[in-house]
Amino acid sequence: MRKLIRWTLLVVALGMLAACGDDNDQTLIRQRVLFGTTLGTDTLGPSNLVMLNPNTGAFIRTVGSVGYYVNGLEYDQTTGKLYGTTSTNDPLFPEGLIEINVLTGAGTPIGTGLGLIAASLTSDSTGQLYGWWEPSEDSLVTIDKVTGVATLVGTSGLDTATFGLDFDAGDTLWLVNDDGSTYTIDTVTGAATAFGDIGVTAHHGKFHPTTGLYWGIDLAGEAVATRNFIIADLITSTVIDTVPTADYLHAISFGSRWVLVSM
Repeated sequence: MRKLIRWTLLVVALGMLAACGDDNDQTLIRQRVLFGTTLGTDTLGPSNLVMLNPNTGAFIRTVGSVGYYVNGLEYDQTTGKLYGTTSTNDPLFPEGLIEINVLTGAGTPIGTGLGLIAASLTSDSTGQLYGWWEPSEDSLVTIDKVTGVATLVGTSGLDTATFGLDFDAGDTLWLVNDDGSTYTIDTVTGAATAFGDIGVTAHHGKFHPTTGLYWGIDLAGEAVATRNFIIADLITSTVIDTVPTADYLHAISFGSRWVLVSM
């Protein structure tokens, strides 16, 4: 299946290149990007999809309004689609799964709702989506990309808040809690195993696909607009750097896209 997807992407890319004519000074390359969504609330309005520098974390531009309050964000590498989960406070589609158009930022609901509150969003190497049921159970859930329904995996035994949840390159699922304590999560049972402590909040984070470092956001809520990335090595429980990023940034996901460049 993944081989078929790669061939499909290659065919699309070659077609785009052919459409550019006989200009031998241009070519298509697959470029790494960092997507983000801003906090969506009744005061701030719907979330915006933003583009960030995948190497520095700096704000590049606003793509457009998602139309919903985005709580979790995940780029599915197996399909090239960007998914989000909506806040329980969203006035149009609360506690739901949406697909986000990477060119316009517009969100499209999938199904009728998750059925469980799934804060955060991530996927493993097969494209299976996972979320976190909070605050009543603090449990791992799987999410169906076709129906948008969440299914309980199991409770973690933790008390989580303002957390991050993501798979590393080896398909190990990590959780970074609000106090900086780190855990690995069993994807079969949902059980948490304590690992270390980075000492700071780094919520809704993702592992950088090249460096393997974890990028989390230092603040949540509306009280302060300024946001910074906390870049950490979870294996050594070390914060490597703190860098500024977009105001009110709330969720992120590393992705990729085809771009035409001059040679």
